[in-house]
Amino acid sequence: MDVIFPFGFPAPTAFYLVLFAITLSIYMVFMHYVIAGSLVLLGRAIRGIAGLPPRTIVADIVRDWLPAILGLAITTGIAPLLFLQILYKRQFYTANLLLFHRFMLLLPALIVAYYMLYLLKMKRRQLQGAGDLMAASIVCACFAYTASAWTENHLLSLNSAGWEAQYESGRWFYRSWEFAPRLIYWVAASFPTLAIVLAWQIHWGRRMDQAVEITTAARRLRAMALDGLAVAALAAIIWLIFLERPWQSAMISALGMPYLTLATLGVIVQGLAWWKVRTEADLTTSRLLLISAGAGAQIVGTVVVREVRRLQSIDLSSLYETHRQASQVGGMGVFLTFFAINAALIVGCVILVARGLAAKQKQPVG
Repeated sequence: MDVIFPFGFPAPTAFYLVLFAITLSIYMVFMHYVIAGSLVLLGRAIRGIAGLPPRTIVADIVRDWLPAILGLAITTGIAPLLFLQILYKRQFYTANLLLFHRFMLLLPALIVAYYMLYLLKMKRRQLQGAGDLMAASIVCACFAYTASAWTENHLLSLNSAGWEAQYESGRWFYRSWEFAPRLIYWVAASFPTLAIVLAWQIHWGRRMDQAVEITTAARRLRAMALDGLAVAALAAIIWLIFLERPWQSAMISALGMPYLTLATLGVIVQGLAWWKVRTEADLTTSRLLLISAGAGAQIVGTVVVREVRRLQSIDLSSLYETHRQASQVGGMGVFLTFFAINAALIVGCVILVARGLAAKQKQPVG
């Protein structure tokens, strides 16, 4: 296709593609926090077993916020899932059915992870040491299973030629060479996102508690972001190199190249901005805004590049009529209204909690 995404498609199809890309990008922010945050908690638990002190306040922030962020990730994941079913009805449902047993386990895995996170947050004495490590390991295992299952589902939905063989084999798993670089990319890319969100949390928290020592935390976040960006870039390069010719051509066409460039620029901006962070004083508002813009560009660019790969594997024209019919069904206004209401309520809750914490810290001791 010789036009930039999402142009070149019928209006209903383009409309759903844009909504899917936007809602998926929002979901990615919370999903990244959950994935990287769970690994941070696992690292904290391992250090506890080894008798080493926590490195920074980073793990404390993650432990306190991760249950709520997981709830936001699940909530924001509903919208892109709905648009996914409209856009790629046959491919999505076929992949789900072929991996039926795997997907039936997703909900129990998330429920277990959710309760384990609250056990970690409660800081009970019984969870110290081995119990802490066990709870953190269970959380990571549940999220690793969820991430791998969704990656397999996505790749299987792109390979209609392999559906029959997958069904006849009765296998619970689907493997493709793309599985490893894709999964590695998303896990690695979650750390820079977590780093910038934590940096904002520390930046706001600094105004509420000037006594908090965050210089070490700033350096830790810098290392987390730079390491994550490096591994993610390497995984993306490997994926692009070994991608089959038709899909490579799509990446460098007018359809995908602008967004591939956007994602690359986002990585570069983040890397340069984080490189200059040495102390907590370097986490200025302007720098955090710059890094946030880079992270947003990376996420949006990556989401669209991922979609370009799918569009080259699926004959979307056969679904144009389905999209047209879906666009004529009422309910979009209701969806957008409640989306705005829920977003406002979430922001309001965060502001109220922040103000409550600030007021509590200003109260005299004793």
